[in-house]
Amino acid sequence: MTTEQWNTANIGPKGGRLNVGPHTLVIPPGVLRSQTQLSAHAVRGNHVRVEFSPSGLQFTQPATLTLNYSVCKPAGKSVQVVYLKNDDKITETEPSKDYPQYKRVEASIRHFSSYAVAY
Repeated sequence: MTTEQWNTANIGPKGGRLNVGPHTLVIPPGVLRSQTQLSAHAVRGNHVRVEFSPSGLQFTQPATLTLNYSVCKPAGKSVQVVYLKNDDKITETEPSKDYPQYKRVEASIRHFSSYAVAY
Protein backbone atom coordinates (compact mmCIF):
# COMPACT_ATOMS: atom_id res chain seq x y z
CA MET A 1 0.00 0.00 0.00
CA THR A 2 1.31 3.45 -0.93
CA THR A 3 0.44 6.47 1.17
CA GLU A 4 0.99 9.92 -0.25
CA GLN A 5 1.94 12.71 2.12
CA TRP A 6 1.68 16.48 1.56
CA ASN A 7 2.66 19.54 3.54
CA THR A 8 2.90 23.28 2.97
CA ALA A 9 4.69 26.02 4.93
CA ASN A 10 5.12 29.77 4.53
CA ILE A 11 8.82 30.49 4.98
CA GLY A 12 10.55 33.83 4.63
CA PRO A 13 13.90 35.56 5.21
CA LYS A 14 14.06 34.32 8.83
CA GLY A 15 14.17 30.71 7.60
CA GLY A 16 12.09 27.75 8.74
CA ARG A 17 11.33 24.08 8.42
CA LEU A 18 9.10 22.01 6.16
CA ASN A 19 8.32 18.44 7.22
CA VAL A 20 6.61 15.89 5.01
CA GLY A 21 6.24 12.45 6.53
CA PRO A 22 9.66 11.39 7.85
CA HIS A 23 11.53 13.88 5.63
CA THR A 24 12.67 17.40 6.54
CA LEU A 25 13.81 20.50 4.71
CA VAL A 26 15.53 23.18 6.82
CA ILE A 27 15.81 26.63 5.29
CA PRO A 28 18.38 28.77 7.15
CA PRO A 29 17.90 32.52 7.63
CA GLY A 30 18.68 34.56 4.53
CA VAL A 31 18.04 31.77 2.00
CA LEU A 32 14.72 33.23 0.84
CA ARG A 33 14.40 36.94 0.10
CA SER A 34 10.65 37.11 0.72
CA GLN A 35 7.82 35.13 2.31
CA THR A 36 7.23 32.10 0.07
CA GLN A 37 4.71 29.26 0.21
CA LEU A 38 6.67 26.00 -0.07
CA SER A 39 5.02 22.65 -0.67
CA ALA A 40 6.34 19.10 -0.42
CA HIS A 41 4.85 15.87 -1.70
CA ALA A 42 6.24 12.48 -0.64
CA VAL A 43 5.11 9.10 -1.89
CA ARG A 44 5.88 6.17 0.39
CA GLY A 45 6.54 2.83 -1.21
CA ASN A 46 9.64 0.85 -2.13
CA HIS A 47 11.43 4.09 -3.06
CA VAL A 48 12.01 7.48 -1.45
CA ARG A 49 11.20 10.60 -3.46
CA VAL A 50 10.05 14.07 -2.44
CA GLU A 51 8.79 16.69 -4.87
CA PHE A 52 9.00 20.35 -3.86
CA SER A 53 7.31 23.42 -5.25
CA PRO A 54 7.42 26.03 -6.50
CA SER A 55 9.50 24.11 -9.03
CA GLY A 56 12.70 25.87 -10.03
CA LEU A 57 12.91 28.00 -6.87
CA GLN A 58 16.56 29.01 -6.34
CA PHE A 59 18.15 29.60 -2.93
CA THR A 60 20.78 32.25 -2.15
CA GLN A 61 22.50 29.70 0.15
CA PRO A 62 22.06 25.94 0.53
CA ALA A 63 19.13 24.46 2.43
CA THR A 64 19.44 21.09 4.18
CA LEU A 65 17.29 18.20 2.99
CA THR A 66 17.08 15.06 5.13
CA LEU A 67 15.46 11.99 3.58
CA ASN A 68 14.50 8.95 5.64
CA TYR A 69 15.17 5.71 3.75
CA SER A 70 13.81 3.17 6.24
CA VAL A 71 11.52 1.78 3.48
CA CYS A 72 14.59 0.91 1.37
CA LYS A 73 17.08 -1.86 1.91
CA PRO A 74 20.46 -0.56 0.69
CA ALA A 75 22.35 -3.31 2.62
CA GLY A 76 25.79 -1.77 2.93
CA LYS A 77 25.56 0.30 -0.25
CA SER A 78 26.47 3.97 -0.39
CA VAL A 79 23.38 6.18 -0.11
CA GLN A 80 23.08 9.61 -1.74
CA VAL A 81 20.49 12.27 -2.47
CA VAL A 82 19.93 12.84 -6.19
CA TYR A 83 18.07 15.50 -8.14
CA LEU A 84 15.58 14.11 -10.66
CA LYS A 85 14.61 15.91 -13.82
CA ASN A 86 11.16 15.03 -15.16
CA ASP A 87 10.76 12.81 -12.07
CA ASP A 88 12.76 9.92 -13.53
CA LYS A 89 16.18 11.03 -14.82
CA ILE A 90 19.03 11.66 -12.37
CA THR A 91 20.66 14.93 -13.41
CA GLU A 92 22.61 15.80 -10.24
CA THR A 93 24.11 13.87 -7.36
CA GLU A 94 24.07 16.09 -4.31
CA PRO A 95 26.93 16.05 -1.78
CA SER A 96 25.39 13.79 0.87
CA LYS A 97 26.10 12.52 4.35
CA ASP A 98 24.65 9.12 5.18
CA TYR A 99 23.52 8.21 8.71
CA PRO A 100 22.89 4.44 8.31
CA GLN A 101 22.18 3.91 12.03
CA TYR A 102 19.18 6.29 11.63
CA LYS A 103 18.37 5.27 8.04
CA ARG A 104 18.55 8.82 6.79
CA VAL A 105 20.69 10.80 4.38
CA GLU A 106 21.30 14.55 4.42
CA ALA A 107 22.25 16.86 1.55
CA SER A 108 22.65 20.55 0.84
CA ILE A 109 20.37 21.70 -1.98
CA ARG A 110 20.23 25.02 -3.84
CA HIS A 111 17.00 24.68 -5.81
CA PHE A 112 13.64 22.97 -5.90
CA SER A 113 12.07 20.20 -7.83
CA SER A 114 12.27 16.46 -7.16
CA TYR A 115 14.83 14.68 -4.97
CA ALA A 116 15.28 10.97 -4.22
CA VAL A 117 17.49 8.49 -2.41
CA ALA A 118 19.81 6.53 -4.69
CA TYR A 119 22.22 3.69 -3.94
